[in-house]
Amino acid sequence: MHPSFLLVRFSAIGDCVMAAYVATAIRNKFPNAKIWWAVEERCAAIVDDVRLVSEKVAFPRDRWKQNKLRLANWREQLSLYRRMRQEKFDYGIDLQGHTKTALAIAMARPKRKIAVAATDAFVRRITPLIDPPDSHVHQIERGMAALRTFGEFETPELPLMPDVSFLARRFRHDFGSPRSLVAIAASAGKPDKAYPIERWNRIASALLRDGHKVLFVGGPEDPHPAVPDVIDRVGELQLEETMAALAASDLVLAGDTGAGHIAGAYGKPVISVFGPTDPDRFHPVAHPSLVLRRGTSTENVSEEEILDSARGILKACRAS
Repeated sequence: MHPSFLLVRFSAIGDCVMAAYVATAIRNKFPNAKIWWAVEERCAAIVDDVRLVSEKVAFPRDRWKQNKLRLANWREQLSLYRRMRQEKFDYGIDLQGHTKTALAIAMARPKRKIAVAATDAFVRRITPLIDPPDSHVHQIERGMAALRTFGEFETPELPLMPDVSFLARRFRHDFGSPRSLVAIAASAGKPDKAYPIERWNRIASALLRDGHKVLFVGGPEDPHPAVPDVIDRVGELQLEETMAALAASDLVLAGDTGAGHIAGAYGKPVISVFGPTDPDRFHPVAHPSLVLRRGTSTENVSEEEILDSARGILKACRAS
């Protein structure tokens, strides 16, 4: 018999990328294991259902939030719970630790279960927790600590991600053959995590003068660049397309946002600008990876520091 696992990580994009390391560790040790992942629809593209998981269970939570009192929403949710319960999982891992994810694990009734954290008393009551790790332990290692309560597993160097190589080649062709392609993700999940768009504009202008092409990516509500000759794809790309654009880039510059985690997972160099968030816990795992932080405000990081770092990495990449 091959073991079966239920992973629950609904959101956010960067956190789902980090959770993919846990799923990859399972797949590496048990190639024939049954691995299901419960995830919100808007983040589902992060989860590879060809090599990594056997099944994605997509929860349309955004739609449910719009019509909280509709009986059909509750019926749909119960149907998803029943579907997971019928699988009789050996192991369940709550990689988020919220009420919504703890409830999904509880309703699935795996034989053994564990959670990486608990945001409230409800989670602590219904799900066993890992021993509290050092507060600076990276999120990937917190997930691996939960997994290791079920046995020995090795942390993978990179996670198994969806194959976006075809789209990446198409983007590279459409963008031409620049000296290097630098992607800038100007967005962030919260305003205090974002680096000012005016500064990204000046950095982009300098990189253009250096002979590189610069691509801006982001969601529909993110700021657009105000620089001639940059490639502006803000608000235009679906998540899978954004993943491909980042995978096509030679370097990614980002705030504390999912784009940095995606780029790192595809083996791309990343420079991240952090502010209030602890980078020891949440920095992207990339090769190379550089985190720039000066106190708790992103504005304390200078444009010159970002530019010098970017030029250094691009030069090293061309020389290798």
